[in-house]
Amino acid sequence: MRRVPLPHPGEVTIGRDEGCEVFVPDGAISKRHARLSVTADGGVLTDLGSKNGTRFGGSRISEPTSLTSGDVFELGPLTFVFRREIESGGTVEADSAPIVADPAMRAVVALAEQVAPSDLPVLILGETGSGKEVLATLIHGASLRAKKPLVRLNCAALPVNLLEAELFGNEPGAFTGAVGAKPGLVEEANGGTLFLDEVGELPLEAQTKVLRAIEDGTFYRVGGRRAVQVDVRFIAATNRDLDAGVATGAFRSDLFYRLAGITLRIPPLRERPAEILVLAERFVSEAARALSLGASPEIADDARDVLKSHAFPGNVRELKNTMLRAVLLSRGGPLSANHLMLESQPRPAVPSGSIAPTIVPPPMPPPPIGGAAAGDLRTEMQALERDRIQAALDACAGNQTRAAAKLGISRRTLISRIESLGIARPTKG
Repeated sequence: MRRVPLPHPGEVTIGRDEGCEVFVPDGAISKRHARLSVTADGGVLTDLGSKNGTRFGGSRISEPTSLTSGDVFELGPLTFVFRREIESGGTVEADSAPIVADPAMRAVVALAEQVAPSDLPVLILGETGSGKEVLATLIHGASLRAKKPLVRLNCAALPVNLLEAELFGNEPGAFTGAVGAKPGLVEEANGGTLFLDEVGELPLEAQTKVLRAIEDGTFYRVGGRRAVQVDVRFIAATNRDLDAGVATGAFRSDLFYRLAGITLRIPPLRERPAEILVLAERFVSEAARALSLGASPEIADDARDVLKSHAFPGNVRELKNTMLRAVLLSRGGPLSANHLMLESQPRPAVPSGSIAPTIVPPPMPPPPIGGAAAGDLRTEMQALERDRIQAALDACAGNQTRAAAKLGISRRTLISRIESLGIARPTKG
């Protein structure tokens, strides 16, 4: 692993050419492969017409894509982690504070602010891109740890072989390329908060270490024999059904109950219509700053109508990338509906009346089940899971990536369950 300091703010070009600010001497990397712009809000990644492509979230990007601290992207076969300097400093800046213009979010934010001063672990549930990291940042900023670091890790983004070393650090010689000792993110968060995004994707071995760190504040670096002591508050987030993960054995029940000191559920953007235009204005302003445009372009009426009617299945993240793209296409002029490039996807009407509760009570451990009954139930559940996975693999001609998408799980989780259930590994995927 290699760490490269980035300008803040500023931009760097990544490539094989020695003139690039981030020089990568690898034949699979183009001479000028990608550009990374670092802003006060995160970063913007742009592919520069590379041969082997730039990927984010598993997909090849063809337009500028916004990044937040902890996001992982790939240039050809190489994996990069974008991380801003350890965040600390107390208050949440006005332009990064959550938009609270809808009753559905007011209840969530009110409870978040209520529990923030404690050290209670928090589990945040919500669809991908709904704003889980923003809520975690608010909780940290309102806590007694606000002047200490807030460190983020996307558990789904890193390969398994890098995840544990990134989280817990390593000693010299722990693996190929581990020349010196390196502290992990848990140590960097000492005294502050560690935000585990997509915690449902943590491998079981890493789950065991995280559980210990929560329970007694100790862990071991990869290749280490000396216990490291830390004082860290944990905030976790996921878009997965952790109850189902516990039932299938993919997620430790004891870790689940420790993380869920209190559980907050963020409603999707389509259920927060009052926030769409306010967020859009903010993202236009951020994009204008990142592109050094000076004044923020105006959003025309036809664009506002499209934004209000769109379903935004990608939630706030989709809206943010939409506005960044629109600012680029408008070249500083007013943003019209054409600049948004949104397909027709009407937003379902939100029922009037009371808002459904968005606060999930802490889970209660399941009652003990008698020996024979427990065995029968486990056998039935495993058989059902095996049948569903096999059916998905058959429907996708053995392609594991498409089968995982069909099942609504990550490819890594699918492979883990295939091995655990003894399913014959397909030759494709």
